[in-house]
Amino acid sequence: MGRPKRISFPGAIYHICVHGNNSQIIFRDDHDCHRFLELLRLNKQRYGFFIHAYILLPNHFHLVIQITDKASISKIMQILNTAYSRYFNKKYNQKGHLLENRFNSNLVSRDRYLLELTRYIHLNPIRLGIANSPQDYKWSSFQVYMGSHQDSLVDKEAVLDLLDQDKARQPQLYSEFVMAQIQDGAVKLREKIAKERVIGNEEFVRQIKEQFNIGGRGVRGRPRKQSV
Repeated sequence: MGRPKRISFPGAIYHICVHGNNSQIIFRDDHDCHRFLELLRLNKQRYGFFIHAYILLPNHFHLVIQITDKASISKIMQILNTAYSRYFNKKYNQKGHLLENRFNSNLVSRDRYLLELTRYIHLNPIRLGIANSPQDYKWSSFQVYMGSHQDSLVDKEAVLDLLDQDKARQPQLYSEFVMAQIQDGAVKLREKIAKERVIGNEEFVRQIKEQFNIGGRGVRGRPRKQSV
């Protein structure tokens, strides 16, 4: 049986996770990270999507991307992954696949699940034992959320507005929210990410499954035509 098509529609928010092929290291130095973010920025300018959060780790990366009607998530990731793989293989005189052939993705609702997902992503360095706090790890969007680093690459407003409408209070509230993460909660979200294509509240999940015929006779990548 073939793999199901990815759910795609303008405004869809995805959690993307891409690993190095055979778990190989894909970011060997700071320049590699800089180059990846440059390519991500160029891709964003071309296709007009939003980046709600990101983190680059030695052998994989996470992105939270919201697409528009300019390009599907599959096209965006194909161009990004191909461009970075070419850069990396040329720099290190390497041949073969740098990244896994198919990236992992979850469709996410724009509510507390999106908020919790960004927390999960920003806490990855602590869980991996490569940083003592999210603030200490420079290759993530956390410092942009804190206001200690300005970068138009990151569209943090949609997430921070879920905490409070007072812009001045948002960085502190988000910091407290992230640091208050309970390990059991992280485990539950990690399990959901691994098992579920759609992450969100019950109504969101129900609507997506009905619209894209998930759980019926098949899974379709485009929504069914609406009756007039």
